[in-house]
Amino acid sequence: MIKRFLLAIQFLTIFPIKVKNVSDEQIGSSSMFFPAIGVLISLVLFFLYALILNLHFDPYLNSAIITITLIVITGGLHLDGVADTFDAIASNKDREASLAVMRDSSTGAIGVLALISIIILKILLLAEVSPSNMLAALLFMLVFSRFSQVLSLKMFKYIREEGKAKLLFTGTTYPVFIIAAISALLFTTFFNWPNALYIFIIILSLTLIFNKLISVKFGALTGDTIGAVSEINEVIVLFIFILIQRF
Repeated sequence: MIKRFLLAIQFLTIFPIKVKNVSDEQIGSSSMFFPAIGVLISLVLFFLYALILNLHFDPYLNSAIITITLIVITGGLHLDGVADTFDAIASNKDREASLAVMRDSSTGAIGVLALISIIILKILLLAEVSPSNMLAALLFMLVFSRFSQVLSLKMFKYIREEGKAKLLFTGTTYPVFIIAAISALLFTTFFNWPNALYIFIIILSLTLIFNKLISVKFGALTGDTIGAVSEINEVIVLFIFILIQRF
């Protein structure tokens, strides 16, 4: 189990962890710990937030620092998926040509706009979260978005027949998925179980819808599309959280 947890950290962060002598099964089933990595990142971000809060910066500067730190911790992995996915969708080409656009290392105008939009929305939404609710907001955002990755891995097909991502798709069995789902709920219901359950159901439903549309467009999922859906879910979770906070 420890190796699986460390593999999840290796996949989802830039933390200097290199796991050796692992089996394909350990690589694939490491997705059960994706929500736990969301907790880990949330705690790091909240610790930073608690420090800068004492400096009495403007809330928008605080949220910008948190957002940039999140990008650094994750290596911008999923944001890259946002740019590539939206470039491919906007290309209006056939399936193979769209996938070629997605694989292209250069980023087009639509990809840049999508990327900037996601970052700005996170900064604006985080600035609206009260300090007393910030830990809960970060946990909800990062745990449920990581759970959506596991959901994508389990319920949909991968576009390629090889690679580490393929191992994650085949290794995310129903027991692995159930562990991830239960852990995501346990990590968040501590704060407010009705709201956690509502957001969980909304993210589960939207992830299925988004991935179905993506599958129709591209034939199956890619690592980029999973990252894009995860980033969109982060924004959606924050938006719902703020609505709940206000009403």
